[in-house]
Amino acid sequence: MKKSLVALALFTTLASSTVMAKDVKRISKTMDVEQGQKISLNVPVGSLDVQTCDCNEITIKVTVEPSNNKWGFFSSGADVDNAELKIRERSSGLSFEIDEDDTKQKWKVTLPASSALDIDMGVGSVDVEDLSNSLNAEVGVGQISVDLSGDNYQRIELESGVGDTSIDGFSGVKTKRSVVSSEASFRGDGEYSISIEVGVGSADVDLN
Repeated sequence: MKKSLVALALFTTLASSTVMAKDVKRISKTMDVEQGQKISLNVPVGSLDVQTCDCNEITIKVTVEPSNNKWGFFSSGADVDNAELKIRERSSGLSFEIDEDDTKQKWKVTLPASSALDIDMGVGSVDVEDLSNSLNAEVGVGQISVDLSGDNYQRIELESGVGDTSIDGFSGVKTKRSVVSSEASFRGDGEYSISIEVGVGSADVDLN
């Protein structure tokens, strides 16, 4: 009897793994961006890796798969075939999102260094490399790490409701911490600004 139960459990696990592996959709898009055009990225759940380049186009690659339940064993059953990259062009710039419930999304984005960046992450991790422009980011639950390629900044403000914040590579950084919350700020003579708010998690900015 025990062997039968074990075999059934193993079969169920393998079947679930097979479904999860199969239910994956990959989306890619490359398009021209005007000089200085602001880019907005909205990710509900997952990860976002951003790299800047000396270019005039944005390249986005996203892997979409059903999210797991809280135990991590079974997929949500979301139909990822319906997932589409929505692009909106506004006076303030371009915005990108995949508005599909019960999915986990892994974004890899390359964009012009001349573009300011706006990020909205629900739950997950954000990694920004070689930033040399303005950034506004909100993360509900998770962490965000930003590496700067220059110090041309007038203002940097980080805030976490529950978690840690840090600004490295700048002098005169001010920090404030309570029992669970944390803030870090910098004032300089540069051109750009960074504002990051995290509900639960950490925010780190590092000057290379």
